[in-house]
Amino acid sequence: PANPLTGSEAEVSNLSLHDNNGDVTVRQLELFLAGSVSSVDLSNFQLSQGSTVVAVGTAVEHGFIVLRFPTPLVVTNGSSVALSLSAYVTGSSGRTIRTYLEYPTDIVTTDPFFGSPAAVCISSMATGGCDVTGQGSFDGSASNYVEVTTR
Repeated sequence: PANPLTGSEAEVSNLSLHDNNGDVTVRQLELFLAGSVSSVDLSNFQLSQGSTVVAVGTAVEHGFIVLRFPTPLVVTNGSSVALSLSAYVTGSSGRTIRTYLEYPTDIVTTDPFFGSPAAVCISSMATGGCDVTGQGSFDGSASNYVEVTTR
């Protein structure tokens, strides 16, 4: 995303969800907020798929942007869903807003066929998916987070 202007609503992050093993419904998503921005300088979060808002969050909770889906988002087998996160940005310019998924448990999913939680892999390096011992976690590399600077 472009660097957001303070005093406005702007895209602050984006992500893609990929499904490679049966349909999955997403009920909640938690993005860790890092960078130099103050958590009180971001509010009114909206996660959109295209022009449709699919999840909302009001404020940062314990360092996380918690986005709840009023209607679960369905990601079908073999498909990808591109999502964009916007927020109202206040505060001063020159602050960084960094967001990322820290752990697989930061995405609450359900396998609608079995009615149980679905396995989540957040490793960008896991070609073909994760295994039982490696579901991924944030490793600090630039390929695993999104960062913008307020202006």
